[in-house]
Amino acid sequence: MRVRLPPSAPEGRLAFLFLGGDWLKFLDFHVQNLPLESITHDLIEGINKGKKRFVVTMNALIVYEFLKVPRYCRALRKVNYVVPDGAGVVKAAKFLYGVELTRVPGIELMMSLCRNLNEKDVGVFFLGSTEESVSRTVKVLQEEIPRLRVSGYHSGFFPDSDSRRVISIVNSSGAKVLFVGMGVPRQEIWIAEHLEDLDVGLVMGVGGSFDVISGILKRAPRWVQKLNLEWLFRILQQPRKKLKVIPRLASFAWFVLKHKMKATVGRRSGNGDKKHKNLHQ
Repeated sequence: MRVRLPPSAPEGRLAFLFLGGDWLKFLDFHVQNLPLESITHDLIEGINKGKKRFVVTMNALIVYEFLKVPRYCRALRKVNYVVPDGAGVVKAAKFLYGVELTRVPGIELMMSLCRNLNEKDVGVFFLGSTEESVSRTVKVLQEEIPRLRVSGYHSGFFPDSDSRRVISIVNSSGAKVLFVGMGVPRQEIWIAEHLEDLDVGLVMGVGGSFDVISGILKRAPRWVQKLNLEWLFRILQQPRKKLKVIPRLASFAWFVLKHKMKATVGRRSGNGDKKHKNLHQ
């Protein structure tokens, strides 16, 4: 079953439709509702079967960009595999419809794929961040996962006019998996605009994961993760760069709250109409 949500006001598209235990309908996307291990297995099986997957790990910032930026909205239309990364998306599903989504952080999915790909002889390419960050990421991963086949890596700081050259490097490497760490919204826009030219089976935006894996930035402690405050931890590490995220997170929360209020009013109105009809039957 596929349901198209009306392309009217952005907040009108902020809706969930639960159609089973394995996925959830959200913003016209099928969001996986599976544990990390199952998603890892599913994606690797897709590579083995020759499927081409454009993976997005959805969080509140991605939702904000989707609702506000037309170019980003068009880019996400090419996505065919969505994983619930952010606590905001998970909480929104619970708040609006009482649905428990299994959160799968993007950095954990990336690491899980790398650990499991080391037995499949599948090449991986790392594209994004600074030259220092991505090279250190590759070094850390090769030390931690010796059998991981690294096909190559490249900094994410290049002009759009250089995209053809970068794509040629990726394709020539023979990689079947491409992790792109350029940050939201650039990474998804870049992937979408060059998806047909990339000879890979799986491409996934990983945000700032390279900076964390390389040790340039720290990931939030486990207790902070359990409190769903990783976003605050990232802001405290890079206040100048990340403070602009706060209004966007607030906007996402406002969208969710407005949708909840509209749904509540709609239900009350519907009940009122039903009672009114019963009284006059």
